[in-house]
Amino acid sequence: MKFKRVLLKVSGEVLWQDPERVAGEIAHLAGAGVRFGIVMGGGNVIRGVRAGEIERETADYMGMVATAINALLLESFLRKRGQRVAMFSPLPIGGLIPPYSRNLAMEALEEGKVLLLPGGTGNPHFSTDTAAAIRAIELRCEVLMKGTKVDGVYEADPGEVPGARRFSRLSYEEFLRRGLKVMDDTAVLLCSRYGLPILVFDLSKPDGLKKALTEEGSGTIIS
Repeated sequence: MKFKRVLLKVSGEVLWQDPERVAGEIAHLAGAGVRFGIVMGGGNVIRGVRAGEIERETADYMGMVATAINALLLESFLRKRGQRVAMFSPLPIGGLIPPYSRNLAMEALEEGKVLLLPGGTGNPHFSTDTAAAIRAIELRCEVLMKGTKVDGVYEADPGEVPGARRFSRLSYEEFLRRGLKVMDDTAVLLCSRYGLPILVFDLSKPDGLKKALTEEGSGTIIS
């Protein structure tokens, strides 16, 4: 494995496409010794920046609640696989999800539990990408992996621009200079400050997570 302590950012859309497969891949790799903290998006329900007539702050909180729904879905399939799970959120839900505690989260990782981290940062105006960067840094992860529906970072949307070039590696500075939108700029700036590499990869295809962790050139590294 290229990395053994990972913060995985899971797209809500990808998760709902095939939650059993995604959970199976995570559980398999966790069984092989990879320590996972997982931040999930809520874009399959609502995106605050595209909420239209809904007040931005309200839409962002709706999105944070959506991430809790996604976390409960993933937890269910992980437990079906016999995988031990811990879950914490800055927006706790009584009887379901306790408040986030860094110390308890660190203990869960050390015990080999898959750590689910819904709720974003708990504050509006910050994306779940930024939440993933913060959690990766404070939990001493080796890499922030962003699982998407494409196999890396392209110079333009490959669905709209046939022949768009895919990057195998990018510096933080080049990513920001080019205005690439696959990840929130605030998250990239945070990772840059702390020297945390970002790996953008395709989670929508079978074995996408394993390939990203084992095969050189799979996905795009931003460092």
